[in-house]
Amino acid sequence: MMKTRMIELGKIVFPEVWIEFNPQYAKNAMHVAICTDGVHVGIYYTQEEASKLSKSQMENIDAYAESFGFAKDYRVYGIIEQDVIDGTLMKNVGNAELVRD
Repeated sequence: MMKTRMIELGKIVFPEVWIEFNPQYAKNAMHVAICTDGVHVGIYYTQEEASKLSKSQMENIDAYAESFGFAKDYRVYGIIEQDVIDGTLMKNVGNAELVRD
């Protein structure tokens, strides 16, 4: 099953088994970072693209990842907007979609 969370100027659709690190910030977020250790997958809502996250934000992600039992060697990825993917063979991890209004 998929879950939909509204973010600023759009929505993110993702598998409902994924862990939302900071859902209280989703409504005002422009972007998401996807975190995975190969077993768990987490979503971090942010104003910045994953490639532009600050050291402070990465420390926040690290604290969330640790609290949810992620392995220490987890990775952080960005997500490609759906309008960029349409008509291509690209897919986001877990078939997640970021759709802008």
